[in-house]
Amino acid sequence: MKDYRQLFGNLVQGEFPNIKAVNASSPNAKDGSPYTAAVIDDIWGFMQALMAAAGESPSGESEAAGASQLLEAMIKLFASIGGETGELPLASLLQKGIVQLSNAIDSQAEDRAATSRALNNLRVHITGLLAA
Repeated sequence: MKDYRQLFGNLVQGEFPNIKAVNASSPNAKDGSPYTAAVIDDIWGFMQALMAAAGESPSGESEAAGASQLLEAMIKLFASIGGETGELPLASLLQKGIVQLSNAIDSQAEDRAATSRALNNLRVHITGLLAA
């Protein structure tokens, strides 16, 4: 993505990620944000990448509020992560998903992940055993 602040200087307002275009003061004025190939390339690049990631091809129809291929591509991608309900599955040794964090140092659970506190508690426990 282009850095529009660097590309257009004072023809845009704000700093990344809150850069805003500036309207020209009149139809023929040169004091507004240019709509250049760089801007269009970023927009088209995003749309093409989104469609490709969803395994879709453009239909040739214009986007509309009630019929948006881009929205359908996003929904398809989100569903591929979270299923039809949008909920992520629980993790297991064979499936990616949500894990619960745990501070336990004596658990054999395979659907939980150790926290930094658990690892530190284990280190302290082992250090104590070695010192004894």
